[in-house]
Amino acid sequence: MAQNAKLGLRVSSTVSANRIKVTSDTLSIAENKTAVKFMIGVVADYAFDKNYFFSTGLNYFPKKVSFIANGKNETPLAEEVYTLQYLQIPLSLKLVSNEVSLDKKLYFIVGTELDFKIKENSNDAPNNFIKRFRKINAGLVLGGGMEQRIAVNTYIYLGASYHRALSNSATTFSNKPDFKIKSDFFAIDFFVRF
Repeated sequence: MAQNAKLGLRVSSTVSANRIKVTSDTLSIAENKTAVKFMIGVVADYAFDKNYFFSTGLNYFPKKVSFIANGKNETPLAEEVYTLQYLQIPLSLKLVSNEVSLDKKLYFIVGTELDFKIKENSNDAPNNFIKRFRKINAGLVLGGGMEQRIAVNTYIYLGASYHRALSNSATTFSNKPDFKIKSDFFAIDFFVRF
């Protein structure tokens, strides 16, 4: 199995958006801003067939959660901004096509990922709704792109991926309405595999 393991590096530009749901008849939530960030990490692909790989690794990436809470008649109550840092472990199936032209192949990825929070910062407003963010989150990933061979054992990949959160990432104070926040993001991915 070790001889079938291929290691690489990853850099991705991400655009995140948050799905926010609140249980309240007197409160509405508006997402404040999308955020452009970068993800970096290492990738490990394990071949179990010519065109099939188990793909995993370790990624570092920051997220931003920002929203405005409005009361009755859209009266602003609070604006909250959180910056979060995560280590992510993807667990994916990678499918690689046969050559579509000289040294070029298509690839597709589908799988899940686990996010482990390593840092959390907030704007510390006196009436914050969010108490804290959970330490572990889960999500799905779907992506694809082009593989280009540039040397005997060196490949570059350029593609795109969509990452959809499955779990609610936030907990609220007991005297506040219940929030559900799921942070999704779209990424432009660049990989180098050795």
